[in-house]
Amino acid sequence: MNVYWILENGKKEELNDIERTYAYGITFQEKLERNKLIIALAAFRGRKITIERIDERYRAVTSIDNRQIVIEKVFINSVDRLFGMPEVLSIDIYGFTKPGNVPVRERISP
Repeated sequence: MNVYWILENGKKEELNDIERTYAYGITFQEKLERNKLIIALAAFRGRKITIERIDERYRAVTSIDNRQIVIEKVFINSVDRLFGMPEVLSIDIYGFTKPGNVPVRERISP
C-alpha cells in the first residue's frame, strides 16, 4: 500500500519522513483475504482500519461507537514543534455508517 498526498492541483506528492513516521504512514499491515487487509496509521496506532472492496471500489472501514463506518476523510490537526517534529492535537474521522449511510464524525484527542 502506498500513502501519498493529492495536492489541490491534482498532482501526487510523496510523504516526507516525518509525515510517514508520526502522522500518515502505515505502522501495521496484515492481509486477511483476497481484496481485504487491516492497517494502522502512525497518528492513531490503536485504531485498526480495514481496507476492503465495496461496490467495485476499495474503501477504508473502521468502528465508531460500536458501528462500522466507511471513512470518507481523515483530518489530522498538528503543529510543528522542535526540529520540525509534529505534535498531533486532534484527529477527525468523517464517514458514513455501513449499512445505512448515516453521516458520522469522531474527534480523537491523543
